[in-house]
Amino acid sequence: MKKKILIFCIILLSILLFDRLFFMEHRLRGIWEYSNGSYFGDPIAYNQDFVLNESKIKFVRNKSEENPVLEKEIYLIGCYFNILLMYDNDLNKTAFYIKL
Repeated sequence: MKKKILIFCIILLSILLFDRLFFMEHRLRGIWEYSNGSYFGDPIAYNQDFVLNESKIKFVRNKSEENPVLEKEIYLIGCYFNILLMYDNDLNKTAFYIKL
């Protein structure tokens, strides 16, 4: 039983790693609308407002005068089911964006 659980965990982690390395950037393309959490502009778009750099999202434009995000790096949690999840280490908050 333990061997089956270990094999299942290894397969699941392999699938998640493969997905993150090869398909995550493709899912980031598009326009994202603010939903909840930290605010990084509304709307934001891949290659216009941010780019993916390994496991970090780097914002390259200032979208809001109240909350500037110029040259800020945010950790990418994931991009699944048209929901973009990011973690702001400075504010210790998660940002939720929905794909338009």
